[in-house]
Amino acid sequence: MTIDAGRKSCSPQAGRFSPWNAGTLTALAIALFVALSAGQESRPAGAQPGAQAIRPVYKYQQLEVLSNEAARALSDAEAKGWEAFQVVPVANPNPGAGGPMRVLVLFRRRA
Repeated sequence: MTIDAGRKSCSPQAGRFSPWNAGTLTALAIALFVALSAGQESRPAGAQPGAQAIRPVYKYQQLEVLSNEAARALSDAEAKGWEAFQVVPVANPNPGAGGPMRVLVLFRRRA
């Protein structure tokens, strides 16, 4: 068997590194997709392409009441369209004196 050193083989070599193999092309496609979609905002279905998202504007009101009158104050305010979104207990100035605790109720409604 003779080997011709000057002759090149046309058969593919096993294990040859190719810079454009399937893994590299997949990674490039994913990177391109992420780069193109990163600058887009998510919009609800049916929204105008140039329309910006509108943030609701609220009016706020606070009411300080005794804890045993809080239920009546809540129902009165909700009847007028206010939504109670936070109730904060206010420390009793005389803790040993007893008596009902005061609460601060924060309301909001759309302007």
